[in-house]
Amino acid sequence: MEPHEWDIVFEKYKRGDISHEEFKRIVEKDDKEFTKELDKISKKGWRVLWVILLVGAIAISAVIYSGIRDYRQKANTWTFVAEGKYDHVVYGGNETTSRTSHGATHRRLEKMTAVYFDDSRTCAMKGFYNMEFPAGAYVRISKNGLDEYRIEKIESPD
Repeated sequence: MEPHEWDIVFEKYKRGDISHEEFKRIVEKDDKEFTKELDKISKKGWRVLWVILLVGAIAISAVIYSGIRDYRQKANTWTFVAEGKYDHVVYGGNETTSRTSHGATHRRLEKMTAVYFDDSRTCAMKGFYNMEFPAGAYVRISKNGLDEYRIEKIESPD
């Protein structure tokens, strides 16, 4: 029942035009209808919530999948950096300091690997890379999209 209809029914009850039993029956009937409407709204609300959760889960999954796909693509895309007859390697580091917005100072040591070739060329790489090759071996250095290096022994071009 609409609010203005309730006012009419209540006025009739107060005047005595409607008995107590009749008024009670109208209230119970309206209460059942109201409960049904409330149930419909509640069910619709749950459906909307489930749809929002499902769409959110799909969106998060898509973002994660995209990130994994990009990571794999970068990890598997190798580009040539240097190639030659290996002479020796020098390991070093550079201490860097940085400040945060809160004024804290962070120090860290950036490790570097420098590979020297027989023909006086040099290839510097961020990170520590163990060179297990003997002097005079031909090596190829490649880099992927994640700034990781791969050092491999190759056959002599001679």
